[in-house]
Amino acid sequence: MLVVAVPDTAVTAPLDVNLDVAALTELLPGWGTVRRSTGATRDQVLADLPRHSHAHFAWHGAADTDSPRHRASCCTTSGQRSPTCPD
Repeated sequence: MLVVAVPDTAVTAPLDVNLDVAALTELLPGWGTVRRSTGATRDQVLADLPRHSHAHFAWHGAADTDSPRHRASCCTTSGQRSPTCPD
C-alpha cells in the first residue's frame, strides 16, 4: 500500500495525518511505502503507484462535484492545486 501524507500546505490549516499513517502501518507492517510532505512530490507518487495495489491519500483536496471521478485535485505543500491522476 502506498500512503501519501501531506499534513499542511501554504494556504490550509494543518491536518493530523499521523493517525492515518500509524493505523495503516500497524495494520499492514512492512507492506507499503509512506511518502510525507516534501517527499510526496507528484513525480514520486506517480512513480510509486505502479508498485502498489492500493493507495491512501491523507491531504487537503477538492473535487468537481458534478463529475468527481474526472476532476480531483490536492493542495500541494506550496498551496497550488495539482491533479491526483496522471495526465
